[in-house]
Order: sequence, then C-alpha cells, then structure tokens
Amino acid sequence: MDKIEAAIAELHLQEKTNIKAMADKHGVDRSTLSKRFRGKTGSKADGYNSQQGASSYASNGAKSSLSNGWDYARN
Repeated sequence: MDKIEAAIAELHLQEKTNIKAMADKHGVDRSTLSKRFRGKTGSKADGYNSQQGASSYASNGAKSSLSNGWDYARN
C-alpha cells in the first residue's frame, strides 16, 4: 500500500475528515490526497490500466474489421 492509499484508508476511518492533517502525517500532497479521496482523480496505475483496456479494445476492433472478408487493398 502506498502513502496515499494508506492516508485514504485512514481518512475513511475518521469521524471528521481532516485532509491537511492526514496529508502532513503521511507526507503526501494535500491537493492530490483530496482529489483522490473525493474520487476526482485516480492513481497512475488506474490510468495505465484504463489505457490498456482501451488499446486492447481498439486492437480487437481493428482485427475484426480486417477479418470481415473485405479487401481494402483491392477496393
């Protein structure tokens, strides 16, 4: 678990959310912690995984259009 994930987990346990104090405690940027806690942004890993899913979808779509029997080079 990275620092931000640990801070978010601890924030969920708090009765009164104090993002600045939690950011200071865990040594993370307050703004980043706030955005991640509120679901405005995701982690870099989340972004990478969503890009992989999109590129996989695109490549599968490209394969299906190429294998539909239409010969684009001749027509």
